[in-house]
Amino acid sequence: MLFGKINSVDYVIAMVKLPKKWDFPESKKCVIQLVNPKKVFGKRHVLHCILLTESAFKGNTNVASSPGLEFLIRLSGTRQINKAINRMSPKGKALVIVFGKGAMKCYEEARDAIGWTEDRGFKLESSQDEKDAMERAVLLD
Repeated sequence: MLFGKINSVDYVIAMVKLPKKWDFPESKKCVIQLVNPKKVFGKRHVLHCILLTESAFKGNTNVASSPGLEFLIRLSGTRQINKAINRMSPKGKALVIVFGKGAMKCYEEARDAIGWTEDRGFKLESSQDEKDAMERAVLLD
């Protein structure tokens, strides 16, 4: 599990094994996304998209109506919401990304509600595609 703050925004990133039946968690306090780990290219990619999402909503330049969808389209590198959802949907294992005030508490509440199992040996390694993914996220503005 990775956690911390970036520009005063709390975040948690963890790899989990999903139960056979589950629903996306909801939170009024934080953004919670479960994504396909194969479509995430490194920690900087995730943190960059968090910052872009926060900036888009502060500057009223957001493409999506919710921070969760805005984050997903930036992480996926496409403006098309259906494409972003299809591209990023997890199967079996998921990368859980939570950000906002009290991200750790939101993560724990979602974990308890869904019943996922955390991968304790998880490391979010940067790939050679990380820079390209970060550039695509910016180009969505």
